[in-house]
Amino acid sequence: MPQRDIDPADLFLPPTEPIDITWMQAALAGTLPEDVDFPR
Repeated sequence: MPQRDIDPADLFLPPTEPIDITWMQAALAGTLPEDVDFPR
């Protein structure tokens, strides 16, 4: 099993928010909700 110290997906998630698939899909698509403070 490969060792995962840092999950690349974690870099796209706010540290205080749980992982949300819809949020991740929006982040990958470049269309984030307006209420999310995402550093460009």
